[in-house]
Amino acid sequence: NLRNHIIINEYKIIHGNTDSVDELFNTMFLQTTGNQRLPQFYKNRINKIESILSDCSYIEKTYFYRYIKFISRELYHQKIGDIEYETPTGVASLWNTKFSERAEALDAIYNLSINNIDDSGRDMVINFKRELTGLVNFREGDICIVYPKNNANDTVLNTQILKGTIVEIMEDEVTVRFRYKQKNRHYFNDNPYWAIEHDSLDSSYNYMYKTLYKFITAPKPTKDLLLGISGPSTPESDSKNTIIGSENHKKNNSKEVKNNSNNDNYIDNNNYSNTLHYPENIISQAINAEDYFLIVGPPGTGKTSIFARRLIEEYYKKLDINIMVIAYTNRAVDELCDAINAAFGHTNGLCENYIRIGSELTCAQKHRHRLLQNVSELSIDRESLRETIDQCRIWVSTLASVTSKPELFSLKKFNVAIIDEASQILEPQIIGLLPEFEKFIMIGDHNQLSTIVLQDNDESKISEPNLTNIGITDCRDSLFERLLRRCINMNWSHSYTQLI
Repeated sequence: NLRNHIIINEYKIIHGNTDSVDELFNTMFLQTTGNQRLPQFYKNRINKIESILSDCSYIEKTYFYRYIKFISRELYHQKIGDIEYETPTGVASLWNTKFSERAEALDAIYNLSINNIDDSGRDMVINFKRELTGLVNFREGDICIVYPKNNANDTVLNTQILKGTIVEIMEDEVTVRFRYKQKNRHYFNDNPYWAIEHDSLDSSYNYMYKTLYKFITAPKPTKDLLLGISGPSTPESDSKNTIIGSENHKKNNSKEVKNNSNNDNYIDNNNYSNTLHYPENIISQAINAEDYFLIVGPPGTGKTSIFARRLIEEYYKKLDINIMVIAYTNRAVDELCDAINAAFGHTNGLCENYIRIGSELTCAQKHRHRLLQNVSELSIDRESLRETIDQCRIWVSTLASVTSKPELFSLKKFNVAIIDEASQILEPQIIGLLPEFEKFIMIGDHNQLSTIVLQDNDESKISEPNLTNIGITDCRDSLFERLLRRCINMNWSHSYTQLI
């Protein structure tokens, strides 16, 4: 009976409207009140949710309910494919379709033989030889399942599966790092051929629910700013925000450059700017912005190598500023780590002026020593670890990793977030995280790389007038694209720029 109720409620959410979601919440509140069988801690949580929603404005509640519907429907697509039509997509395709169909759709890599097994480190890494070369629908960083496939009868349903992450994929080989070591080597010796298929996690959707809820708990001015009801503050001219790497500063400080070139805390802007010639006025505009700043960068404009790096450099000079640098993909985070290393004069990845949040499974080898868990192991006690966290002013992470570490924000206050690949990030993935910062800068290009959504236009389109009136028109839009559109329409030109 309980399972049936769960299915019925999920059906109401994904096929209903915002009123349907509102009705389900109100039903939950009524059923909790006066129910003596429920534990008190559960009742306290439900009462807190009811109190928070009662304090929300009509627009805020409509926004909250509409995106709950969007996330729920997206999760259904991810699990079972197209909701209206039977299609070989989603997790259910592993048992609802034939292996030949998935292979034809390039969603399987098979006829793999083991080249090498390396479990000398913390993780187990296996390099497979690909006997069948060609295009496949996989990329580095994808989570996957690996299982023996010696004949047509071997499937994901009747063999032992292993879970891991693709760390490298080439025409003739593929390398997978597994979540757990396997001590029984006979399992690998007894199975000459293997297959790789896609895996998925519900955690990303759960985090979207959590960040959406976190958003409605934010202060009213913050919610109005992020919804586009109120505009970003107009910056005042401030000499303190003058770019230190400007031409005049370079001329007046040539001796300082020579004296500090070997100091790990010194950033050599002069050598860097002489080489790359980027527009310092845009950096200054971004630094001076009060609430947020949006940088639209087409391909080849140096969004990461120049602008993200220069913003990190400038903010690091302000000794009271803690910086969180975020990107959507692990590859982009690796590039940001490279940029930070270059900013401090390191080319070998040995820079120690930052901490990275994430897993060794998805981190480049040269940056693993700066992972939070590895830095923590160097601390002799809790107090020294707390001191390390306090002193480190640059933190780098994927969006998924930082949203999975909410406790970090109770230990450290971050002043500014620099978000690369922002055009790939859906609103509910990040909108609850942004209130943790005094200011954020987003860098992206929605015309080049936009969000990836399973739902079609009709399903994701927003029809609620109180949302469309403030420019919230499609759940598939990134927050970056929606704020940019709002800034343009409202002539908030001090909060965005277009790179050339």
